Amino acid sequence: MRAAHLHTSYELVDWKVGQNKLVALVRSALVRVKFQDSSSQQGTESNGQDQNALSFDTTKSQQALQQAGDQSGTSSNSTQEDFASYILIFKAAPRATWVFERKIKLALPYVKQESQGSDDQGSNGKGSLYTTLKDLLVEQPVTPYTPNAGLARVNGVAQDKVHGLESGWDNQRSQKNLTNNPGPKAVTGFKLDKGRAYRKLNESWPVSNPSIRPRLARGKVPQNEKRRRQMLRVMLP
Repeated sequence: MRAAHLHTSYELVDWKVGQNKLVALVRSALVRVKFQDSSSQQGTESNGQDQNALSFDTTKSQQALQQAGDQSGTSSNSTQEDFASYILIFKAAPRATWVFERKIKLALPYVKQESQGSDDQGSNGKGSLYTTLKDLLVEQPVTPYTPNAGLARVNGVAQDKVHGLESGWDNQRSQKNLTNNPGPKAVTGFKLDKGRAYRKLNESWPVSNPSIRPRLARGKVPQNEKRRRQMLRVMLP
């Protein structure tokens, strides 16, 4: 953290080593996410607004920003970006050490005034940061890799109630030329052309059975496997 000139509140979240590079994901422990569940509260409004709201608790972050600005003699706005999440990239060095190379700032989480809600969008934590989080965690954008299970996760609604939104999902998928079947890697899902919240066994994607493939003995190759390899050599350019 000191090599990247980050705040002392930053902590390691994940890391990966590959191609003589060490890539680490760090975030500030001062930035906390609050989830407000208003379903149990009485007198909730149902005028199209989301009952469940995600927001950032920036009280401690703003205090740390103010202290950092006072110590450095600058305003808190200049150090406001220090509490964003970063990807740190290190390169391999001799004697099994890593040398800091560069850092990449991520958009989430990013502490700013919009994360607490602006006047035009209400005061329940619905700023631009909330909108981005909602798109990522609650309503996943439709992509070729989006399973139906992700589409069914709408503000905590159970999957048995999602079949009423079949036409909406069909419209989104038709705009991107996607099929109605769940992806091969989808754990759960439903066929949108029939509007069910589950998938029967006879409609699921086929699963490869390793026992069907010929088991290669140690040092020996079956005759049919030799023919297949010869055919591949002929067919491949």
